[in-house]
Amino acid sequence: WLKSVPDVNERLAAINPRRRVDRSKSSDPNMPEFPGAVFLHHLGWKTAQVGAWVGCGVLAPWSWLKGSSKGPLFSSVMPRYGAPLMAAGYVGGIAYGYMMVIANKGPDPKKGFSTEEVNARALQIVNNETLQTKNDFVTSGMVGSMLSAPAGGGLLGAAAVGASAGDLAYLF
Repeated sequence: WLKSVPDVNERLAAINPRRRVDRSKSSDPNMPEFPGAVFLHHLGWKTAQVGAWVGCGVLAPWSWLKGSSKGPLFSSVMPRYGAPLMAAGYVGGIAYGYMMVIANKGPDPKKGFSTEEVNARALQIVNNETLQTKNDFVTSGMVGSMLSAPAGGGLLGAAAVGASAGDLAYLF
């Protein structure tokens, strides 16, 4: 079965964000034009949300309650902790995607990480209504929080707080 596993360059080409798919040849009209970009963005976006949650929902309140962080919790402390963790989460998620491909830890280890599997996963991501609804809530929370951030405030910190609020809004 090792002969059927694509080599590392073929696997990396499968998730290349610039790899274009001819959508006219696809059986599904929702097939993304750049499936590698959809796949990597999905990994980055999910881990960025986890980073925002850890920063804004765990570390910031803990630091504030402990007394080591001074200032208002929502407008000062949460953005300070949420911004770096959200950014690190996004970059870490994309790095994780590349590591999965290099290590050949795809959905089926006997096949490896082929172009067809990346295309299928990107199509699953695009067609998942629950995931898209949750992403809409998170994005709305981020935009609303960034628009209401004080002038000169950190936009990434406001986005992290908004992402956490959007996740909460989706749950309720």
